Amino acid sequence: MVINAFVDLFKKIHTSQKNFIPTDWKTLHDDFAVLTSYTFVKIPENLLQKALQISDQLLASDGPQHLLHCDLHCRNILQFQDSFIAIDPWPSVGPLEYEAASFLTSPTDLLLLRDDIKEILQNRLNKLSHLLNLNKQQLKDCSLMRVMLLACLCESRNKNDDWIEQFIQIAEIIDKLN
Repeated sequence: MVINAFVDLFKKIHTSQKNFIPTDWKTLHDDFAVLTSYTFVKIPENLLQKALQISDQLLASDGPQHLLHCDLHCRNILQFQDSFIAIDPWPSVGPLEYEAASFLTSPTDLLLLRDDIKEILQNRLNKLSHLLNLNKQQLKDCSLMRVMLLACLCESRNKNDDWIEQFIQIAEIIDKLN
């Protein structure tokens, strides 16, 4: 049910952007700049390198670009009467797979309490790629990229080490998905 509600809201948001031209909007390139503008101590080098490779691939892609909410996850989706609305956007321009990555990987704190976290994430990856007709590998890559970006932002802004560790743990699990 939760995945279906997300899919319905996702489609509602993104069906109106058929001819979107990304001018005067922040892009993922702007968001990803933190990966190379800071010397990370708490981020594992192998995951940072994967994030940089994914960043390069996403930025080099000539696929369609969309105006994204970029923080469209279960804590930013509210039910209003018989429909759902999105709140608290972090707008940016990028591929739709990056939009779905927010939902796939959240809420990190609650996911990490589950013994079946890998199965939950694999199920979300499979369902979201199928129901939204998204490239499954790109969705997986965007999911890893998103949690690594959050970990890097937390470290560069001296945020809670527990958050950094949560994002790293989720990234390690995503990296093992099919």
